[in-house]
Amino acid sequence: MYLLLLNIDTTESGYMMEKFVLKQLFRRAVISSGIAVCSGISIGQTINEDIRISRVGATVTFGSSVSINNGLLAVGDWGADGNAGEAYVYDAMTGVLQFERLNAALLDFLGSAVAMDNGLIAIGIPGDNFTGSMKVYDAQTNTLLAGFEPLGGAEGGIGTTIDMQNGLVVAAAPQDSQNGSRAGAAFLMDIDTNTILHKLIADDGEAQDSIGEQGVAIDNGYVAISAYQDDDQGINAGAVYLFDVVSGNQIAKLYADDAGADGFFGISISMNDGVLAVGARSGEIGGGGRVYLIDVSTQTPLQTVLIPGSEVTFGDSVSYDDGLVVVGDIGDDEVGTNAGAAYLIDTGTGDVIAKFLASDGDGGDQFGRTVSIDDGLVAVSSIPSSGGAVYVFSVPTDVCDADLTGDGSLNFFDVSAFLSAFAQQNPTADFTGDGMFNFFDVSAFLQAFATGCP
Repeated sequence: MYLLLLNIDTTESGYMMEKFVLKQLFRRAVISSGIAVCSGISIGQTINEDIRISRVGATVTFGSSVSINNGLLAVGDWGADGNAGEAYVYDAMTGVLQFERLNAALLDFLGSAVAMDNGLIAIGIPGDNFTGSMKVYDAQTNTLLAGFEPLGGAEGGIGTTIDMQNGLVVAAAPQDSQNGSRAGAAFLMDIDTNTILHKLIADDGEAQDSIGEQGVAIDNGYVAISAYQDDDQGINAGAVYLFDVVSGNQIAKLYADDAGADGFFGISISMNDGVLAVGARSGEIGGGGRVYLIDVSTQTPLQTVLIPGSEVTFGDSVSYDDGLVVVGDIGDDEVGTNAGAAYLIDTGTGDVIAKFLASDGDGGDQFGRTVSIDDGLVAVSSIPSSGGAVYVFSVPTDVCDADLTGDGSLNFFDVSAFLSAFAQQNPTADFTGDGMFNFFDVSAFLQAFATGCP
């Protein structure tokens, strides 16, 4: 193990001397340990996609909603055909088109939301007849299984966001006015019987809350509805409502444990395996965005996911599955201003397993605007100038901390990558995960380099 005691000199000459010392120590480490072959992926390492999915003439809204389940990828494109909208299902491994739903009416915004579950696709159509609707199809047979339309003009915008699990669909109606103008609501629907089971209304709903506008989620008897503009803890501090599926009653109203104005807690939500993931901006707290993990049954906070140096947009999209959370950050600047990125994080350890970037990423792409993870596959969308696209990644199964270049070998290029990241205070070089950049990170990297990879 190598340990470097480094007294930081902020002058240019001092910095160059320290960089020289670092390089000499790394050179000795490389010589002493040799070159190790590595088939794994390092923590925080950049990974490019397995496949890229788009369409000829795709609008920038292609990928405005994505959902991946059992190897099938649903993609919404609400801006297609003059905002009539379209929705598609692809084989997530090959990119082959399996299903498409076209021919909506002008300004229907079909595909504003999509959800996949067990071979079924639910599609939100919030502009349908100016009140909105939602439909469920068998993605293999293209058969319409259920179609839900609101009961009257008050339920505007139904299908703006949706989620589906085990034959039940929850669809947001953020323009609903039962609790006041645009207070919002959501509908819980049974696919088999094609009936509305409950209309979910916040106990303390108020005008302009627009609950459900940024997300709804359903999992194991619970429904979560975003209220990211809620003002209880400060202006736009945000909240999330929990409802019981059986009774339709509100169970709890959740806030960030460090809530403050403009936190927008609930700007994104995802729920699976009894864990609710909630994205938020930093607001008056300062710093980058964050994701809160909450035990649904007890409403107990489990963890707050932060990445030092991330943008305020970290957490604008989130998807949780089996102990892993994917977090989008459309403001990431690594490959260009607002080019975007997405992070794969192990919620058990808090480690960043990988940073996902598009191989053709460029400034303004906003890669990470929507994300979805299921069973080892991750989908991330972006809006390049050539039209929207969705990128599919495989979750890495092996972790190799020191292989920062991802080429399968430990060599000088990994050392150089660490030096560059360390100098820029990039989270990739924070090997101790304490948010600081010092000799402990250098020592941890050297140890990982000398240990080699699986």
